[in-house]
Amino acid sequence: MTTAIPYVLIAILLMVVAALLARERRPGEAEDVPTGECRLDRPVNGQFQKVADRIFDPADFLWLRDALGRADLARALARTRKQLAILWLKSLQRSFNELVRTPEPTPRPGAANRGPASWGLLWLTLRFHLLLVYALFVVRTFGPYHRLLPTLGWRRFLPESASPKHRLHAVN
Repeated sequence: MTTAIPYVLIAILLMVVAALLARERRPGEAEDVPTGECRLDRPVNGQFQKVADRIFDPADFLWLRDALGRADLARALARTRKQLAILWLKSLQRSFNELVRTPEPTPRPGAANRGPASWGLLWLTLRFHLLLVYALFVVRTFGPYHRLLPTLGWRRFLPESASPKHRLHAVN
């Protein structure tokens, strides 16, 4: 009986993923941005980071929704920012790929480039791409205003283990 539980959990997970992938999008919902249509080049002098700060900042969305009471405009802004966030993340990926593909100067004839440093660079590149795929997943699924790392708010539901200091206090 207990051996069937992992298979049931995997089946449920697969059904949830299939339902998310097969769902129909609403007419105004943000779709994937085609790679060839629009390209967000990386500006110099820190402009690329300023664009990211503006795209992922929920202040305008909250102001429209809460202060003005215009939930419809706030949703439209969120859809547009979602498209911009996807475009920005894909542009970040392209610029990283260009950086990685830039050839290094030729090494000395006796030096081999098969040492631990090349494996470390491969690991860092793999980590960057995994983080970028995760960020794209979060932005596509939840929107640009969602946190990439979940909060630890669920901890309050777990019972706290009493430390020895708290257990050994005097009564009255």
